[in-house]
Amino acid sequence: MKRRIYFGDTDPFGVTFFVAYHRIFKEALDEFIQSKGISPELFYRNREENYAFPITYSEARFFKPTRYYDDIHVYVRVDELKETKITFGFKAFKNDELVAEGRIEVTCIDRNWKKRKIPSKIKKILADF
Repeated sequence: MKRRIYFGDTDPFGVTFFVAYHRIFKEALDEFIQSKGISPELFYRNREENYAFPITYSEARFFKPTRYYDDIHVYVRVDELKETKITFGFKAFKNDELVAEGRIEVTCIDRNWKKRKIPSKIKKILADF
């Protein structure tokens, strides 16, 4: 996913504020899910099939600063696909140089907020990535 750093993403020094990368990685995750034919609205909360995927863990590491109006490219991959959890990995590059990386973990739950197995159709789609 190509993403430009905007003024609202930066701190008083004009450097991308660390929290912005969590938001950018979430945007990249939404684009990734959609590109696999899964509606983000139905991924995060599917009432008909009684499952949801809340984010249960997020982390980011920073290697080089990015600034207002820099263009970055964020790549998403599936790092782990377990019975009830999926871990997505992210790498952000500016001009082919790694500037940040991160992880987001989602846990499959039912409407009572109890862990449940990931639906087979979701697992099948994401198993190849």
